[in-house]
Amino acid sequence: MKKNEIILARIFSTASASALALLILIAGVRIDYFSRIAAGIDNSTLSGSGANIYNYYYYSGLDAVYRLLFIAAATALVISVIAVLFKLKGCGIICRIAGFSTLATGVYLLLAGIFEKSQVIHSFIIGFYMEGVQKNTIEAGHFLPKVPVCAVLLVTVSIILLLLVRVTKFEKIKLYINSTEGDAMKIFIAVFYGSIFMDLIRGYIVQVFALNLDQSGVMAYTYLKEYFVAERWLLCIPLAVYGTVTMVLAVVLRNRLNKMLYKILCMGVPVSCAAVIGIYYMLNPARIFGRLTLDEHVCDLTEAAMIFYVLQIIAAVVFMVFFIYSTYMKNRTVKMLFVIMAVNAVSCLLFMAAGKAIMGLAGIYAGCFFADLMCSAFVYSSLADKLAAKATHL
Repeated sequence: MKKNEIILARIFSTASASALALLILIAGVRIDYFSRIAAGIDNSTLSGSGANIYNYYYYSGLDAVYRLLFIAAATALVISVIAVLFKLKGCGIICRIAGFSTLATGVYLLLAGIFEKSQVIHSFIIGFYMEGVQKNTIEAGHFLPKVPVCAVLLVTVSIILLLLVRVTKFEKIKLYINSTEGDAMKIFIAVFYGSIFMDLIRGYIVQVFALNLDQSGVMAYTYLKEYFVAERWLLCIPLAVYGTVTMVLAVVLRNRLNKMLYKILCMGVPVSCAAVIGIYYMLNPARIFGRLTLDEHVCDLTEAAMIFYVLQIIAAVVFMVFFIYSTYMKNRTVKMLFVIMAVNAVSCLLFMAAGKAIMGLAGIYAGCFFADLMCSAFVYSSLADKLAAKATHL
């Protein structure tokens, strides 16, 4: 084979390995790998069975870390496939990140199975949720598969991916060095921020704020999360999905459509999907009174929070889409990306604190809504470009 043919074969092999790892993650392992086990533990026996309580918190603890690894790996794998096929800058770096994050996910699953019977590990993880846990009182459950096929496949494919990236040497291929397309690493930072902070960390912050409300506010939050949100899976679509759709449309359709139609498809499709889903559920709210409680005050708090909960999801998708689109099209510096992320994170915290003081639970979600709208306008305005120009000289 000629040298060019060998390089081409390595490039497509790298893309195939990334796609295969992504398929194993999404179809085989899935993001709810540990949460399914926790949910499968009989909740009706938690109060009467110490073993069930311990196992429930154990797998919930494993799930908290696993979700971070899964999101990082899945996001990096999608971007690596697009970067290889469409010759984005930073292709080699993002492929390495995809390989190492997938390897870490696979190793984590293997270790979870190996130490499933360890009372020491159980007591360590459960200690984050319950105080005074003694390892000799724990009856470790055995819910993970004895032969973790998907975990072994993930580790194997990730190692192959890393070897392919090493021998391909994207940094020395002219097609990737001289590429005028966007930077894959910057896109990954934008998508990863939305997936980690806006989806996971911000959810934990909202929970902390909500649990510090009065008794009625805490009950309203419980009804909102465990009844309204849990039964409407479309509201639980991760921001990473909207961000990935935006990124794929932006890369695939670039220079193939006129500018106006290109913008409409890249930004309009994800935002429209989120808006349609949100408006549908706003027009069909959950019925709390007479079904879960007869307290009219709690019902009013829950219904008000439902509206702003849906609105903040739509606003989060708008910010995510604008952030990723502008990152790809305007090729902003990494420093500017961190400025935008810092502005969004700080404004969310300030607006949530102010909203809690003014409106309670609904105000917390209203704070997220207004913060994301403000940051969306900031990202898409000329002000962000001016700051980006100044940041390059600092």
